Amino acid sequence: PYHSDITKNKDILFLPETEMKKISSLIKKQNSSYVWIGISSPKQEFIANQLFDSIKKEKIIFICIGAGKDFLLGKKKEAPRYLSNLGVEWLYRLLTDFNHSKLKVLRHFLALFYIISGKIKIRKNNF
Repeated sequence: PYHSDITKNKDILFLPETEMKKISSLIKKQNSSYVWIGISSPKQEFIANQLFDSIKKEKIIFICIGAGKDFLLGKKKEAPRYLSNLGVEWLYRLLTDFNHSKLKVLRHFLALFYIISGKIKIRKNNF
């Protein structure tokens, strides 16, 4: 396990070079096939993409679990299934945890902008 205080900085979407090299070398040293990232979205997706580029290993899977650990530990309540099925779990989060979710929704729209503008490329892995 690796813990970094850098993930608490809400203003960054990418790891600083020194932090990224430290995490990349740890993943390579462990010869990991699966890497779990449990920080807020969309930051975890950007970081997974950044690490994937750094590691240059084809058979590695990054699993972005976000609040999954909080659900498992009972710290947060999951959205009702029908809202999840409709794809509006974000709306449930926005309404039930507004102070936390308002910035997250803004970051998702920022991430969408980066993807549409071509600054971030979506990967298609064929395993």
